[in-house]
Amino acid sequence: MDEYKYVDLPDGTNCIELTTGPYKGVIYNYGVVKFVENEEKDLAEMKFDYTIYENPNDIEGDKKELIDVMGDVLVEILDKELADPEQEVLNGFT
Repeated sequence: MDEYKYVDLPDGTNCIELTTGPYKGVIYNYGVVKFVENEEKDLAEMKFDYTIYENPNDIEGDKKELIDVMGDVLVEILDKELADPEQEVLNGFT
């Protein structure tokens, strides 16, 4: 995927900037991330909070497609971190 990069806001807040597609330039960070068990589907669903800091195209922050992209980025970050815990994938995210 790699359609994102890590950026720091002037106040030091660690964020992600989407770098391609219709959401190019959107800068955001994640809040609480949790996995909620869905017993009907026999799987866990990922839920996350987020804050949008830059939105150059005034895209609705609760738009399903944007949330899906942010979820895909989060899954990629977590996959990289789990694949190599010694590598600093999270770049200061806590």
